[in-house]
Amino acid sequence: MNKKLIALDLDGTLLREDKTISKRTKTYLKELEDRGNIIVLASGRSPRAIIHHYESMSLHSPYIAYNGNYLNDTINREETIFKKIGQIFLKSFFDRFSFDHFSYVSVESLDNLYMLKEDDRFEDFIFPKKTNLILGDIKKNVNEDLMSFIFQVKDKDIKDDIEKFASEDEDIQLRFWYDLDDYGEFYPSSISKATSLEKLIKDHQIKRDDVIAIGDGNNDFEMLSLASLSFAMKNGSAELKSKSRYVTEYTNDEDGVYHVLKDLFD
Repeated sequence: MNKKLIALDLDGTLLREDKTISKRTKTYLKELEDRGNIIVLASGRSPRAIIHHYESMSLHSPYIAYNGNYLNDTINREETIFKKIGQIFLKSFFDRFSFDHFSYVSVESLDNLYMLKEDDRFEDFIFPKKTNLILGDIKKNVNEDLMSFIFQVKDKDIKDDIEKFASEDEDIQLRFWYDLDDYGEFYPSSISKATSLEKLIKDHQIKRDDVIAIGDGNNDFEMLSLASLSFAMKNGSAELKSKSRYVTEYTNDEDGVYHVLKDLFD
């Protein structure tokens, strides 16, 4: 079998609901890497919130953060940032919408995490450890361009106004989460997990026929479309499953990734 590039989303895919990875999945992914395949973790998380899962499996292959906007090619020892969210956009957003409209806001650069107040609801996803956490007035505190901008609205009626605001900026796009639709995130236009994946395919001279991808959310659509063989998770969004050729037989809590790869490779 040719060397494969296997791109795996984390939350809702590789990670179980308790944010852990089963021992058999860890062991099998390491075995696949040892056979010469490239295992790529591809997440909306920051690098610091990916690396501890990556290291727990003793992987030495690349990983993708911020939904494709950051690529750490550990094989070629190269880091790539594709496009940032301008601080001007953030400040104009909070000129239009007051903090009172939001239950939760977190924005971050590679070095700093900004939050309105300390909040541990996404402790594993945000992973504030090993970073500089800055609390308080985000509009005042942020003086740099950003990699991530996540928020939770108090009243869903404001979502239409936020979508209208986002549509006025051609460099920024907005999506609301499929499983928690009062949460939204801004991201740079034309950037997706496929952006980083395409660079890896080119740099490592991988044939498109040798790319496998598995994901659960709408932010995985481009990555799954790029892969020759792709699977939406059984527990994934209805929209992603409706657009995918294959759906896993098992959920993330049932080691769906392990079962798919075991069937394919063994």
